[in-house]
Order: sequence, then structure tokens, then C-alpha cells
Amino acid sequence: MLRRPAALLVSVLLSVSLLGAAPAGATAPAAPAGHAAAKVAKPATPSKKCKARHKKPRKAVGSKRFARCAVAAMRKGTTVQVRGTFDDGRWNKGPARFRKAGTDASVVYSEGAKLVVIGTNVWHKEAGKPWVKGKKGGTADEQLAWMVGQVWLASSSLKAYRGYLRSSNNGWTWTGRTRKLNGVRAKEYVGNPKLMGHRPDRYAVWLDKWDRPVRVDSRLTIGGITSTARQDFSKWGKKVTIKAPRVS
Repeated sequence: MLRRPAALLVSVLLSVSLLGAAPAGATAPAAPAGHAAAKVAKPATPSKKCKARHKKPRKAVGSKRFARCAVAAMRKGTTVQVRGTFDDGRWNKGPARFRKAGTDASVVYSEGAKLVVIGTNVWHKEAGKPWVKGKKGGTADEQLAWMVGQVWLASSSLKAYRGYLRSSNNGWTWTGRTRKLNGVRAKEYVGNPKLMGHRPDRYAVWLDKWDRPVRVDSRLTIGGITSTARQDFSKWGKKVTIKAPRVS
């Protein structure tokens, strides 16, 4: 019973956590239920303050600055492909598009479930079952889809990501590791952010020279159960189309 919640908590990362565990209540702007498409976005040059981490690489980066720079890069990057993998063999993947107060996405899970979020509209599909649009106070399936959507809206906005990164009480320190990941060179930074009331055993964020997340590695222990997760980010700024599924 503990293993799945632990794995879900670890997956709430910086990036586009593809189904983290979070309290309901976040809001996002309404969007057409048809689809969300994004144009190609070029990497934006980081500000002088954000570039400072390259001039003094061994100096820890303050949590507020680290969060501000990473989230600004995510907002400017607009779109990304994300793949999450867990130590129990589960995975999830799909495109995401960052909005001012929310994240649109189309996610496929290894268990066979699917999730589409466009603005505040949410569609959920259990393996082997038809699509259901989330509705508060609707049928049991509609309420389940609505609750899944509330988790997404609360944990996957840029505001939520910024909060995770800012919560590291030791700042963010470069480990000395630099390597090519997902087509770009990136540096590994470690911190101890607070995720839903828990601090991971280890949490590492790889950033490219534009401050965009390229990979997040995390290890979290809850109730004596340790889970590890990895989230890879690729194809920043490429076109994506996220369509609303047909509900029978």
C-alpha cells in the first residue's frame, strides 16, 4: 500500500510531473476543449543573474534564484516531451505545454491509463475503459477523473515547480558532473526540496546552459519504503498538439 504513494511523491518534480500527489485547489485558466497547439520556441538567453552560476560553478546557487531561473526557462521553452521512469518498472510519457497558471498535457501510463489536460478540462481513461471527462459531483467515473485532474492542476503548474525548488534549505550545488543528456549538455545540481511534506534522500536536477531542466533524478523514503524515479525532458520548444479525446 505504501509503495505506490511513495513512487507518486517522488515523481512530483520540477518539471512536468506526470502525476504527482498534491492537495486539490490549484486553478488554471480556461482553454478551448478542442486542442492546445504550440509553435516552435527558441531558447531564451538567461538573465545576468542566472548566468552567474557558470562564472562561479562551485558556489552554491540560492534556492530562490535557482527556482526563478529554471522556471523562467521552462516558461520560455513553452513545450517539452517528458518521460518518467520508476524503479518498479512503471513509466509515463507525453508532451506538455506550460501555461501561465497551469500545464496542458497528454500522458500515457505503463499501466494502460491515459490523461489529457487542457486548461481546467480533464479527461481520464483507465486501461480497457472508455474516456471520461472529469466532473465534480458527476458519476463515480466522472468524479474520479475530476480528482485526478485536481491532482494534476495542483502539482504541475509552474508556480508549484517554483515552490518545490525554492524549498531546498541548502540551495543548489553543482556536483561537478557535466554530460550530454537528451541531445544537450547539462550540469547536475543537488538540493533537498520539500515534496508534499517530505525531503528526498537525494534530488538532482540537470540544467542545460539555458537553465532548462533536462533530467531529474530522485530517491525518496516514506514509511521505510524507498523509491527512485527519473524524469527526462527532451525536445524543448518543439511543436506539440494536445487534443481532447472523444467521450462516448
